[in-house]
Amino acid sequence: MRGPIARRSRKKQPHSPCATEITQIKDRGHALTIDHGRPEAADTAPDFVRRSV
Repeated sequence: MRGPIARRSRKKQPHSPCATEITQIKDRGHALTIDHGRPEAADTAPDFVRRSV
């Protein structure tokens, strides 16, 4: 998801108690499920959970 779209989505719920993090992954498009480097991109989710818990 492009940065401006992600930030706009985040602004819709400004009082959410949930942690939010926007990460840009170099040389990756918006179709992470079919792009090359998918495993590297998928590693960002568990990393985020470890930092947030």
